[in-house]
Amino acid sequence: MSQPSLRKMERALQTRVIDMEKGKKIWLIYTKEQTWVAKQCRSAYQQEWWSQVDREIRHRGFDDMPRFIHAGDGLTLTTYINGETCKYRSRKESKLVLEQLARFHQVGRGCTTPSTRQTAFLLWERLGQRLKKFEKYLYQYDRSTGKTEKWMRLAGYEMYRMGVNAWNQLYTPTFYEMNEQSHLHHHLCHRDLASHNWMIEGDRAWLIDFDTASYDAQWGDLWQISTRILTENHWDQALWIEMMACYEHHQPLSDWEKYFIKVMYGFPNEFFRESIGVLEKKPGYRLDYTGPYLERIIDDIEHHREFLSQLRYW
Repeated sequence: MSQPSLRKMERALQTRVIDMEKGKKIWLIYTKEQTWVAKQCRSAYQQEWWSQVDREIRHRGFDDMPRFIHAGDGLTLTTYINGETCKYRSRKESKLVLEQLARFHQVGRGCTTPSTRQTAFLLWERLGQRLKKFEKYLYQYDRSTGKTEKWMRLAGYEMYRMGVNAWNQLYTPTFYEMNEQSHLHHHLCHRDLASHNWMIEGDRAWLIDFDTASYDAQWGDLWQISTRILTENHWDQALWIEMMACYEHHQPLSDWEKYFIKVMYGFPNEFFRESIGVLEKKPGYRLDYTGPYLERIIDDIEHHREFLSQLRYW
Protein backbone atom coordinates (compact mmCIF):
# COMPACT_ATOMS: atom_id res chain seq x y z
CA MET A 1 0.00 0.00 0.00
CA SER A 2 1.46 3.32 -1.08
CA GLN A 3 1.59 6.36 1.19
CA PRO A 4 -1.76 8.17 1.42
CA SER A 5 -2.03 11.75 0.26
CA LEU A 6 -1.38 14.13 3.15
CA ARG A 7 -3.91 16.60 1.80
CA LYS A 8 -6.62 13.94 1.49
CA MET A 9 -5.97 12.65 4.99
CA GLU A 10 -6.30 16.16 6.43
CA ARG A 11 -9.45 16.78 4.44
CA ALA A 12 -11.04 13.51 5.65
CA LEU A 13 -10.05 14.07 9.28
CA GLN A 14 -10.68 17.82 9.28
CA THR A 15 -7.45 18.43 11.20
CA ARG A 16 -3.71 18.73 10.66
CA VAL A 17 -1.75 15.52 10.20
CA ILE A 18 1.49 15.54 12.22
CA ASP A 19 3.08 12.39 10.84
CA MET A 20 2.44 9.18 8.87
CA GLU A 21 4.11 5.84 9.54
CA LYS A 22 4.06 2.75 7.33
CA GLY A 23 2.90 -0.52 8.91
CA LYS A 24 2.07 -3.95 7.54
CA LYS A 25 -0.58 -3.32 4.86
CA ILE A 26 -1.63 -0.14 6.70
CA TRP A 27 -0.47 3.41 7.45
CA LEU A 28 -0.66 5.02 10.86
CA ILE A 29 -1.87 8.62 10.63
CA TYR A 30 -0.98 10.82 13.58
CA THR A 31 -2.89 13.96 14.51
CA LYS A 32 -2.73 16.02 17.69
CA GLU A 33 -6.02 14.55 18.89
CA GLN A 34 -5.93 10.92 17.70
CA THR A 35 -4.00 8.19 15.90
CA TRP A 36 -5.78 6.66 12.89
CA VAL A 37 -5.26 3.53 10.80
CA ALA A 38 -5.48 3.96 7.02
CA LYS A 39 -6.27 0.79 5.11
CA GLN A 40 -7.16 -0.06 1.52
CA CYS A 41 -10.70 -1.37 1.27
CA ARG A 42 -11.31 -4.47 -0.87
CA SER A 43 -14.59 -3.16 -2.26
CA ALA A 44 -15.98 0.36 -2.44
CA TYR A 45 -19.48 -1.15 -2.47
CA GLN A 46 -18.76 -3.09 0.73
CA GLN A 47 -17.22 0.03 2.27
CA GLU A 48 -20.34 2.08 1.62
CA TRP A 49 -22.64 -0.69 2.85
CA TRP A 50 -20.66 -1.19 6.04
CA SER A 51 -20.63 2.55 6.81
CA GLN A 52 -24.46 2.40 6.90
CA VAL A 53 -24.53 -0.75 9.05
CA ASP A 54 -21.90 0.76 11.36
CA ARG A 55 -24.11 3.78 12.04
CA GLU A 56 -27.15 1.58 12.60
CA ILE A 57 -25.65 -0.82 15.13
CA ARG A 58 -23.95 2.02 17.02
CA HIS A 59 -27.36 3.65 17.31
CA ARG A 60 -28.64 0.34 18.72
CA GLY A 61 -25.93 0.38 21.38
CA PHE A 62 -22.96 -1.61 20.07
CA ASP A 63 -19.94 0.67 19.87
CA ASP A 64 -17.02 -1.69 20.57
CA MET A 65 -15.65 -1.02 17.09
CA PRO A 66 -13.17 1.62 15.94
CA ARG A 67 -14.66 4.80 14.49
CA PHE A 68 -14.93 4.58 10.73
CA ILE A 69 -14.39 7.30 8.08
CA HIS A 70 -14.32 7.25 4.29
CA ALA A 71 -11.13 8.87 3.02
CA GLY A 72 -11.60 8.50 -0.74
CA ASP A 73 -9.55 6.45 -3.23
CA GLY A 74 -10.80 3.24 -1.59
CA LEU A 75 -9.20 4.11 1.75
CA THR A 76 -10.85 3.76 5.13
CA LEU A 77 -9.71 5.45 8.32
CA THR A 78 -10.37 3.83 11.68
CA THR A 79 -9.33 4.94 15.13
CA TYR A 80 -6.24 3.20 16.45
CA ILE A 81 -6.88 0.79 19.33
CA ASN A 82 -4.07 0.80 21.86
CA GLY A 83 -4.38 -2.88 22.70
CA GLU A 84 -3.09 -6.32 21.74
CA THR A 85 -4.35 -8.96 19.35
CA CYS A 86 -6.57 -11.49 21.07
CA LYS A 87 -4.95 -14.77 22.09
CA TYR A 88 -7.27 -17.71 21.53
CA ARG A 89 -5.20 -19.84 23.89
CA SER A 90 -6.25 -17.55 26.74
CA ARG A 91 -9.43 -18.75 28.47
CA LYS A 92 -10.14 -15.27 29.77
CA GLU A 93 -9.82 -13.58 26.38
CA SER A 94 -11.73 -16.36 24.61
CA LYS A 95 -14.72 -15.96 26.92
CA LEU A 96 -14.50 -12.18 26.61
CA VAL A 97 -14.76 -12.24 22.81
CA LEU A 98 -17.59 -14.84 22.88
CA GLU A 99 -19.61 -12.52 25.07
CA GLN A 100 -18.83 -9.60 22.78
CA LEU A 101 -19.77 -11.60 19.68
CA ALA A 102 -23.14 -12.41 21.25
CA ARG A 103 -23.80 -8.70 21.79
CA PHE A 104 -22.77 -7.95 18.20
CA HIS A 105 -25.20 -10.60 16.94
CA GLN A 106 -27.96 -9.42 19.25
CA VAL A 107 -27.94 -5.82 18.02
CA GLY A 108 -27.32 -7.00 14.45
CA ARG A 109 -30.58 -8.89 14.08
CA GLY A 110 -33.12 -7.33 11.76
CA CYS A 111 -30.94 -4.48 10.50
CA THR A 112 -32.79 -2.00 8.29
CA THR A 113 -29.79 -1.37 5.99
CA PRO A 114 -30.57 -3.09 2.66
CA SER A 115 -28.74 -6.28 1.81
CA THR A 116 -25.76 -6.36 -0.53
CA ARG A 117 -26.09 -9.81 -2.02
CA GLN A 118 -23.35 -8.90 -4.44
CA THR A 119 -21.69 -12.28 -4.05
CA ALA A 120 -24.08 -14.44 -2.07
CA PHE A 121 -21.72 -16.97 -0.57
CA LEU A 122 -23.81 -17.84 2.45
CA LEU A 123 -22.60 -20.33 5.05
CA TRP A 124 -23.95 -23.42 3.29
CA GLU A 125 -22.33 -22.32 0.01
CA ARG A 126 -18.96 -21.65 1.63
CA LEU A 127 -18.86 -25.05 3.35
CA GLY A 128 -19.78 -26.89 0.16
CA GLN A 129 -17.19 -25.08 -1.93
CA ARG A 130 -14.45 -25.65 0.65
CA LEU A 131 -15.13 -29.39 0.73
CA LYS A 132 -15.07 -29.62 -3.08
CA LYS A 133 -11.85 -27.64 -3.31
CA PHE A 134 -10.15 -29.81 -0.70
CA GLU A 135 -11.29 -32.94 -2.53
CA LYS A 136 -9.64 -31.65 -5.71
CA TYR A 137 -6.30 -31.06 -3.97
CA LEU A 138 -6.51 -34.34 -2.08
CA TYR A 139 -6.51 -36.37 -5.29
CA GLN A 140 -4.10 -34.03 -7.04
CA TYR A 141 -1.44 -34.45 -4.32
CA ASP A 142 -2.07 -38.11 -3.62
CA ARG A 143 1.17 -39.24 -5.27
CA SER A 144 3.30 -36.16 -4.74
CA THR A 145 6.09 -35.66 -2.23
CA GLY A 146 7.09 -32.77 0.01
CA LYS A 147 6.13 -31.22 3.33
CA THR A 148 2.65 -30.08 2.37
CA GLU A 149 1.82 -33.37 0.70
CA LYS A 150 2.98 -35.21 3.83
CA TRP A 151 0.10 -33.64 5.76
CA MET A 152 -2.29 -34.68 3.03
CA ARG A 153 -1.07 -38.27 3.15
CA LEU A 154 -1.08 -38.40 6.95
CA ALA A 155 -4.52 -37.01 7.53
CA GLY A 156 -6.07 -35.84 4.27
CA TYR A 157 -8.36 -38.81 3.68
CA GLU A 158 -9.42 -38.98 7.33
CA MET A 159 -10.24 -35.26 7.33
CA TYR A 160 -12.05 -35.61 4.03
CA ARG A 161 -14.19 -38.48 5.38
CA MET A 162 -15.09 -36.36 8.40
CA GLY A 163 -16.01 -33.47 6.11
CA VAL A 164 -18.19 -35.62 3.86
CA ASN A 165 -19.93 -37.18 6.86
CA ALA A 166 -20.71 -33.74 8.33
CA TRP A 167 -21.78 -32.32 4.96
CA ASN A 168 -24.18 -35.21 4.34
CA GLN A 169 -25.91 -34.40 7.63
CA LEU A 170 -25.93 -30.66 6.96
CA TYR A 171 -27.09 -30.60 3.36
CA THR A 172 -30.81 -30.69 4.07
CA PRO A 173 -33.74 -28.41 3.17
CA THR A 174 -33.80 -27.16 6.78
CA PHE A 175 -30.13 -26.15 6.76
CA TYR A 176 -30.54 -24.37 3.42
CA GLU A 177 -33.74 -22.64 4.53
CA MET A 178 -32.25 -21.43 7.82
CA ASN A 179 -29.29 -19.95 5.94
CA GLU A 180 -31.56 -18.19 3.47
CA GLN A 181 -33.90 -16.92 6.21
CA SER A 182 -30.93 -15.48 8.12
CA HIS A 183 -29.98 -13.53 5.03
CA LEU A 184 -33.55 -12.50 4.29
CA HIS A 185 -34.14 -11.23 7.83
CA HIS A 186 -30.83 -9.35 7.93
CA HIS A 187 -28.91 -11.22 10.63
CA LEU A 188 -25.53 -9.50 10.73
CA CYS A 189 -22.37 -11.63 10.71
CA HIS A 190 -18.67 -10.78 10.73
CA ARG A 191 -17.55 -13.98 8.92
CA ASP A 192 -13.80 -13.63 9.51
CA LEU A 193 -13.28 -14.15 13.22
CA ALA A 194 -9.56 -14.81 13.22
CA SER A 195 -7.81 -13.75 16.43
CA HIS A 196 -6.23 -10.76 14.66
CA ASN A 197 -9.70 -9.27 14.13
CA TRP A 198 -10.11 -8.80 17.88
CA MET A 199 -8.15 -6.25 19.89
CA ILE A 200 -8.00 -6.59 23.65
CA GLU A 201 -7.64 -3.37 25.63
CA GLY A 202 -7.80 -4.11 29.34
CA ASP A 203 -11.12 -5.90 29.91
CA ARG A 204 -12.61 -4.64 26.67
CA ALA A 205 -12.71 -6.54 23.37
CA TRP A 206 -12.83 -4.50 20.15
CA LEU A 207 -14.09 -6.10 16.93
CA ILE A 208 -12.29 -4.82 13.81
CA ASP A 209 -12.10 -5.28 10.01
CA PHE A 210 -15.50 -5.78 8.43
CA ASP A 211 -14.49 -6.49 4.83
CA THR A 212 -16.33 -9.83 4.87
CA ALA A 213 -19.34 -8.80 6.98
CA SER A 214 -22.74 -9.66 5.56
CA TYR A 215 -26.20 -10.96 6.44
CA ASP A 216 -25.84 -14.67 7.04
CA ALA A 217 -26.35 -17.42 9.65
CA GLN A 218 -24.99 -16.00 12.89
CA TRP A 219 -24.42 -19.45 14.33
CA GLY A 220 -21.84 -19.82 11.53
CA ASP A 221 -19.84 -17.06 13.26
CA LEU A 222 -20.20 -18.86 16.58
CA TRP A 223 -19.07 -22.17 15.07
CA GLN A 224 -16.13 -20.54 13.31
CA ILE A 225 -14.72 -18.73 16.34
CA SER A 226 -15.34 -21.57 18.80
CA THR A 227 -13.67 -24.04 16.42
CA ARG A 228 -10.58 -21.84 16.22
CA ILE A 229 -10.45 -21.47 19.99
CA LEU A 230 -10.95 -25.21 20.55
CA THR A 231 -8.20 -26.00 18.04
CA GLU A 232 -5.83 -23.84 20.09
CA ASN A 233 -6.90 -25.55 23.32
CA HIS A 234 -6.89 -29.26 22.38
CA TRP A 235 -10.69 -29.42 22.11
CA ASP A 236 -11.15 -28.69 25.81
CA GLN A 237 -14.76 -29.55 26.67
CA ALA A 238 -14.79 -27.51 29.89
CA LEU A 239 -13.67 -24.39 28.02
CA TRP A 240 -16.33 -25.00 25.37
CA ILE A 241 -19.07 -25.19 28.03
CA GLU A 242 -17.87 -21.88 29.50
CA MET A 243 -17.78 -20.23 26.05
CA MET A 244 -21.29 -21.36 25.14
CA ALA A 245 -22.58 -20.08 28.48
CA CYS A 246 -20.98 -16.67 27.78
CA TYR A 247 -22.60 -16.52 24.36
CA GLU A 248 -26.05 -17.80 25.32
CA HIS A 249 -26.24 -15.40 28.27
CA HIS A 250 -26.85 -12.69 25.65
CA GLN A 251 -28.00 -14.67 22.62
CA PRO A 252 -29.76 -17.99 23.31
CA LEU A 253 -29.59 -20.63 20.57
CA SER A 254 -32.54 -22.51 19.13
CA ASP A 255 -32.60 -26.32 19.09
CA TRP A 256 -31.97 -26.36 15.34
CA GLU A 257 -29.01 -23.98 15.68
CA LYS A 258 -27.51 -26.21 18.36
CA TYR A 259 -28.02 -29.27 16.20
CA PHE A 260 -26.28 -27.77 13.16
CA ILE A 261 -23.41 -26.38 15.24
CA LYS A 262 -22.86 -29.86 16.70
CA VAL A 263 -22.73 -31.36 13.23
CA MET A 264 -20.42 -28.63 11.94
CA TYR A 265 -17.90 -29.34 14.69
CA GLY A 266 -17.28 -32.56 12.80
CA PHE A 267 -16.38 -30.59 9.66
CA PRO A 268 -12.56 -30.06 9.85
CA ASN A 269 -12.72 -26.50 8.59
CA GLU A 270 -9.40 -25.38 10.04
CA PHE A 271 -7.50 -28.20 8.33
CA PHE A 272 -9.27 -27.57 5.03
CA ARG A 273 -8.76 -23.80 5.08
CA GLU A 274 -5.10 -23.88 6.08
CA SER A 275 -4.21 -26.67 3.63
CA ILE A 276 -5.92 -24.92 0.74
CA GLY A 277 -4.26 -21.63 1.70
CA VAL A 278 -0.79 -23.21 1.55
CA LEU A 279 -1.44 -25.17 -1.63
CA GLU A 280 -2.81 -22.10 -3.42
CA LYS A 281 -0.02 -19.91 -2.01
CA LYS A 282 -2.53 -17.39 -0.68
CA PRO A 283 -1.17 -14.28 1.07
CA GLY A 284 -0.70 -14.89 4.78
CA TYR A 285 -0.41 -18.67 4.51
CA ARG A 286 3.31 -19.10 5.08
CA LEU A 287 4.64 -22.62 5.35
CA ASP A 288 6.70 -21.83 8.46
CA TYR A 289 3.60 -20.66 10.33
CA THR A 290 0.88 -22.86 8.83
CA GLY A 291 2.95 -26.04 9.04
CA PRO A 292 3.10 -26.31 12.84
CA TYR A 293 -0.60 -25.40 13.03
CA LEU A 294 -1.56 -28.21 10.64
CA GLU A 295 0.63 -30.65 12.56
CA ARG A 296 -1.09 -29.64 15.80
CA ILE A 297 -4.50 -30.27 14.22
CA ILE A 298 -3.34 -33.74 13.12
CA ASP A 299 -1.90 -34.54 16.55
CA ASP A 300 -5.20 -33.54 18.15
CA ILE A 301 -7.48 -35.76 16.04
CA GLU A 302 -8.17 -38.05 19.00
CA HIS A 303 -9.03 -35.09 21.23
CA HIS A 304 -11.31 -33.85 18.47
CA ARG A 305 -13.08 -37.23 18.24
CA GLU A 306 -13.50 -37.40 22.01
CA PHE A 307 -15.00 -33.91 22.00
CA LEU A 308 -17.48 -34.90 19.30
CA SER A 309 -18.52 -37.99 21.23
CA GLN A 310 -19.54 -35.80 24.20
CA LEU A 311 -21.71 -33.44 22.14
CA ARG A 312 -24.66 -35.82 22.04
CA TYR A 313 -25.53 -34.53 25.53
CA TRP A 314 -25.79 -30.85 24.44
